[in-house]
Parts: sequence; structure tokens; C-alpha cells
Amino acid sequence: RNQLEVTALLASRRLMRGVDLERMRTIAHQYDMDIITPLPEISKDEIPAVANLLAVGVDGHAQRVASVLPEVTFPPKDLTQALSVHRAADRRRAVLGWLEQDDYDQKMFLRARYLVAYGMSPIIVRPNDKTGLPAFDVRNTIDSYLAPPKTPTDMLPDDGIFVYPRTLDWLIHNYPAQAALVQRTLPQPAVLNQRDYRIELIEY
Repeated sequence: RNQLEVTALLASRRLMRGVDLERMRTIAHQYDMDIITPLPEISKDEIPAVANLLAVGVDGHAQRVASVLPEVTFPPKDLTQALSVHRAADRRRAVLGWLEQDDYDQKMFLRARYLVAYGMSPIIVRPNDKTGLPAFDVRNTIDSYLAPPKTPTDMLPDDGIFVYPRTLDWLIHNYPAQAALVQRTLPQPAVLNQRDYRIELIEY
């Protein structure tokens, strides 16, 4: 798909998921304590002490989900041959090593939080640029726009659009050619304040 098709697809999915996204943002604001709970019975000089039960519930369930890591099993091709058994054990240890190198247990907790709070947790499996090993790239559910599933149990969408904010300064340091094109369309104050000026990046 070209850029125009991707941006049009993003606008369509944003419109389609408008109600769900608003609910997710409400949950996120409540979790981050950005929503002020009105308590008219106390004085204006008093600070309300209200437990964030939503955050406690999300983190508690997420810890329970992430406490049990998936079991990795490689059955040997031939149980009667020692070499086949050893190779199966080596394959299992290799995968467990990949997961340990990738801090899989920490990423599982983050995924569990998204799953409990929003009902889904998108992830991309890609090679690590430094080690070349498989790595799990956990994406924010609110900023993920995936193709509709074919079936209720479909875990692999046809495509996905991911949106994330970056500063103009970050864009200049990582993609100078593209940043030069963007700067031409920005007002002068934004160019001067490039450390704080935020740009929405789209990944398809």
C-alpha cells in the first residue's frame, strides 16, 4: 500500500473503533489517576484519599497472568536415539535462551496489563537488530489499528497500523532526510522548538 492508502485506512479504522478507543482512553486516564473524583462532602483544602481500585485490579490480574510463563517443548523425533533426544533438548534450551535475552517475563507483564485493561495486546515478532535473535515488540493497544479478524479466534491479522508520537528532534536525529521534508511544512515556532514539538508517526 502507498502512503495515501495507509492514511485513508487509518482514518477509516479510527472512525470504526471510535467508541472502543474512547473507552480505552477513559480506562487509561483512570489508571494514571488523571480523572479527578468529585467528593463534595470534604473541604476544598483537604486532599481526597481515594484508592485507585482500577489500577490495583489491573495490576493484580496482570501479575497472576504473567506469573505463569508458557512451557517450551520440543519432542525428539526418535526416543530410542540419544542424539535425537539431545538435539530436542538443545532446541528447547535455545528457545528459552532467546526468551531470557528478550526479557520475556517483563514483556509478559506489560502484555497482561493491556489484555486485562483493554481486552487485547498486539505484539510483533521481529529480529533483534543487535543480537539477531527473535524479539517481541509489545505495542500499545490504544495506538494499534489492526485489520478485523476473520474469525473470533484469529490471532494473526492481515495487517496492522501503529501510531506513536515522537519529537521533531528525534525525527531529525534518526531520519534526517524525512525530517527536512517535514520541517518545510511546519510553522517557524515549531521548527525552533524541535525538542518539544511532537509529530505523529505511522507504521504500516
